Amino acid sequence: MPNLDRPAVSQTSLFSRVRIRFRARTPNRWIDGVLITAHRRLSDAVNREDSGGVLVADEIQVYEQGGSFGGESQQVEFGCINLASVLFFVPVTDGPPPPRDSFAMVKTRSEPVRVGIGPYEIEGRFFLIADAKVRDAIASPKPAFLGLKSATVRQVDGAGSAETFDSVLVNRRLMDYIVSV
Repeated sequence: MPNLDRPAVSQTSLFSRVRIRFRARTPNRWIDGVLITAHRRLSDAVNREDSGGVLVADEIQVYEQGGSFGGESQQVEFGCINLASVLFFVPVTDGPPPPRDSFAMVKTRSEPVRVGIGPYEIEGRFFLIADAKVRDAIASPKPAFLGLKSATVRQVDGAGSAETFDSVLVNRRLMDYIVSV
């Protein structure tokens, strides 16, 4: 007979859980969200082949069409984002990154690129495997979202000011173009 006076021993997960904050830009609105996931980076979560084309967020805040951060919004505890409608993601860092996986370390180099996507133009550094060609990497169908470091995002029509982010994940399927600069 079990001892009912003793509390049950909780099972710990084999995977550590990471809280990842992000901002997503669709053609019509901004979306803030939070993932609680076993993935180390946002790019790992949005480039999953088994996602079914949606990103399940543990927290989500949707801003009105044409609205900006701090404007009218609706916040809920759970929601899904259609990845096919996201122009780009901006990871939001609010603490030290999780430790690097020494088994996933790959020697890379970066190339400056410019991406046209919807009403935006994004310039940043595209990282690829050291001996890979830029042409081959940008012509490949995978990953669905390309990571750019030290990215500057500006509206093509000149409205608003340019914003610089540590990294941006651009939806390859919605790009108008990508060129080396």
